[in-house]
Amino acid sequence: MNLFHDEETGPQEPVPGLPEALPEGERILWQGKPSAKALAIHAFHVRFVAGYFIVATAWRLAAMSSTGAAPGEMIGVAGTSLAALVAAVAVLYAIAWAMARAAIFTVTDARIVMRYGSAIRKYVNLPFSRITSADMRSYGKSAGDICLTTTGPGGVGYIHLWPFARPLKFGRPRPMLRGLTDVSAAVDTLKSAMAAAAESAPAKLAAVEAAPSEARDTAPGQAPAAAPRYVRIPVQSGAA
Repeated sequence: MNLFHDEETGPQEPVPGLPEALPEGERILWQGKPSAKALAIHAFHVRFVAGYFIVATAWRLAAMSSTGAAPGEMIGVAGTSLAALVAAVAVLYAIAWAMARAAIFTVTDARIVMRYGSAIRKYVNLPFSRITSADMRSYGKSAGDICLTTTGPGGVGYIHLWPFARPLKFGRPRPMLRGLTDVSAAVDTLKSAMAAAAESAPAKLAAVEAAPSEARDTAPGQAPAAAPRYVRIPVQSGAA
């Protein structure tokens, strides 16, 4: 399997989510898919889009009312805005559904493999030896994201990863297992797998601090946020 990025357009996968068979002795420990609803809300921001239409419509209706517009005219404007809102949200949900349907995240005892892309299948292969930290963001009862920081040459660009990249991290894109319906199960599996990999390669350990990731991005002398959005997962990286 290629070290970091692979792209396929047609060949059948030997296992759903993997571009080729795993090396002998390597096992799949966990597989999961993103939620279309989570992608629509957190990646495509349908709530913001809906809010924009509602505020803009209310503003326009208030302006029309102040100038004495006829009720029928105001109803027509409100109906047009409502139709536009429904169409915009439907399009965003459809894109989120297509991306969620195409994506599969796999954790083995040696690596993480991300498959995504509704038109062209894309694969990101992340051996544990290239993962320097993992951060979790949870929302709702059990949903959440896992954000990975990687090292080494040959990284994938932000646009190539999107929407499975941490937002606004353009200079050093961070792959994300985004929109997981049970993020705790994925975190537990990842912690155990990386710890086991680290024990099998003690000379290459790179211990990761169990601290909020936002603390590293804070300027010297500035206190970190009281409730960071992302929390560091205490794992250790080993060779793959």
